[in-house]
Amino acid sequence: MRRILRCLIIIITGCAMALPALAQKGPDSELVPDKIESKKSAYSGWVPTLSLGASVQFSHSSNVVGAQDGETWNIGPLLDFSIGYYSVEHEWRNTLSIREVLTRTPAVGKFVKTTDQLKFESLYLYKPSAAPWVGPFLMAQVHTPIFRTTDVRAAPAVYETRDKNGVTVETTIPTTKKRLTGWFAPLNLKESAGAFFTAANIPEAKLEFRMGVGARQVFTGNGNAIASHDETIDPSALPNVPANTTLVKLNRLFDYQQLGGELFAGLNGTITFEDLGPTRPILYSFSTEVLMPFYSSEQQDRALLELTNVNIEAKVAIKLLSWLSLDYALRAVRDPLLLDEFQIQNTLLLNMSYALLK
Repeated sequence: MRRILRCLIIIITGCAMALPALAQKGPDSELVPDKIESKKSAYSGWVPTLSLGASVQFSHSSNVVGAQDGETWNIGPLLDFSIGYYSVEHEWRNTLSIREVLTRTPAVGKFVKTTDQLKFESLYLYKPSAAPWVGPFLMAQVHTPIFRTTDVRAAPAVYETRDKNGVTVETTIPTTKKRLTGWFAPLNLKESAGAFFTAANIPEAKLEFRMGVGARQVFTGNGNAIASHDETIDPSALPNVPANTTLVKLNRLFDYQQLGGELFAGLNGTITFEDLGPTRPILYSFSTEVLMPFYSSEQQDRALLELTNVNIEAKVAIKLLSWLSLDYALRAVRDPLLLDEFQIQNTLLLNMSYALLK
């Protein structure tokens, strides 16, 4: 974790020192263009974009009622890269995004990752000249955390790990940390093919639907996931452990593959308001993706319909300055074979960023 933190601090320091100077170069250096225009329609051929950024938050409390004394840090870099090929009948979008946030609080005096995401997607659309709003598509996607995941506690806890059959395979002694997953785990791979339909395509709103067949492979690296809310240990089961010790139940993760019908709906756009002015646009996106498997390598005595995967994502970015924006992101995932509950993550950050390519 110290090596990770040093790397993040170097990246953020470099971005913070460079941004004010880069911002002086004028409107051509702005992350979000002052005028809403579609590069995809204005240009043909390859169109690359690259944006680097960072988020930093610091607070310190001393003798404050209702707060612990000490420092609180939130720090992390971000990267957005895309390169697309656009012509009359062909559209090939490739995007890469990386989000990292490390948090340190007085209760846990170590940096712990709270956001860790790498996502790459390659999407090809064939748009027949007679009806460019409908046609076939191919898509491949990689989605994974980058760094190892460790559960860190302020007080020692006992970790109980169970396999996919519910059999306890490991019980630890009281400890303040437990490794959950390794590097790039769980690794999610996805491929799909089918037909798309573009219902609207203007700068303020682009609405797109995709329907077809999707395949999914998940590689967990024999990691673990927290299965339920914390409990208190049973003194009769662990007589040598204090009765008030927290019990954390873990599920051992396993690899699996699925094949099924897939449905996608996505809406995104750029909006300006007179009160904010043309140089303060709001960027937004919302997408929902559903995979209903008709084959699954693991079923765990469930009907295939009960193994339906749902992925919901929403993002809103408000440009405050040429290099500063307020970003909100929501991600809700239902993946029954990994965790039988919705995994929900909300992120609100003040981001410094600079567009190297646009």
